[in-house]
Amino acid sequence: MIGSSKSVVGAVTFNTRVCAPGAHVQARRPDAALSAARHKFTARSTSSAQTLPARCGERQQGLRGRGTPASRACVAGTACTECGGSFSRSMSEPFFTDVTAPIAFEGPDSDNPLAFRWYDRDRTVMGKSMADQLRFAVCYWHSFCWPGSDIFGAGTFDRPWLDVGGDPMAQAVHKMDVAFEFFEKLGAPFFCFHDRDMAPEGATFAESCSNLDTMVDAAEGHMERTGVKLLWGTAQLFFQPRFAAGAATNPDPDVFAHAAAQVKHCLDVTHRLGGANYVLWGGREGYETLLNTDMAREADQLGRFLNMVVQYKHDIGFSGTI
Repeated sequence: MIGSSKSVVGAVTFNTRVCAPGAHVQARRPDAALSAARHKFTARSTSSAQTLPARCGERQQGLRGRGTPASRACVAGTACTECGGSFSRSMSEPFFTDVTAPIAFEGPDSDNPLAFRWYDRDRTVMGKSMADQLRFAVCYWHSFCWPGSDIFGAGTFDRPWLDVGGDPMAQAVHKMDVAFEFFEKLGAPFFCFHDRDMAPEGATFAESCSNLDTMVDAAEGHMERTGVKLLWGTAQLFFQPRFAAGAATNPDPDVFAHAAAQVKHCLDVTHRLGGANYVLWGGREGYETLLNTDMAREADQLGRFLNMVVQYKHDIGFSGTI
């Protein structure tokens, strides 16, 4: 199978549009998609009382008490497709209600558990500020996509956007609102993400592209508002069962092509958001035993994949590190 894939994967290029043009463009409409996602979250957050807000901009008591958005407004600056109204704010109620202001530097003698004792972002160290020396970034996945579970039990974290049965895009909007609230209150200058952390996988590849594009529109607004920047993006090529036998090293040419297309789209997104780097993490690459692989051909496939990524980086003018 590995040998027969050469003629197929050799034809895969990052310059080919990976989403069907008609389906991709028609599905996107970011303002409408975000507005619909916010309305679905509104309906879900008020479902226990079996009522919906009288108007989309109103707020009602949420289900989870502290830190739970009660309802959502329409996308800022747009007309609502469901209520016809137009509102200037699209943020949820604060999730981290115990933290009312950005965490500050208070020095080593502080006994405040929510204060920096050693990190003073403005202090000069060896000719550069600590903020420039230590480019901290909050990772999207462990912070907002992990429920706090382990092999012995269910999750223990308060992550309402991970609840089973919720609308995936509405939950993605909620998660992003909370993520940027966290970045802003922590004072983190950067964040990083996998594509599937930010937006759910769709039923088709085109739908997955559309979901991510919609959430990137929202991320651009948050980044402009908060000043938080993207350190790097990466494609999640390990969780979905199709990647059980690898992505770039997978013997199935269809999986190789899917991985290449997914990296292409995520690199486009990272470039669009001004990312400083793009990461290739081969969590599923390789082999389980020497009995089920041809190491030389796997290495050739991985090398071809990496060359394609670097070539595409130059094609689109991405200056970040790979």
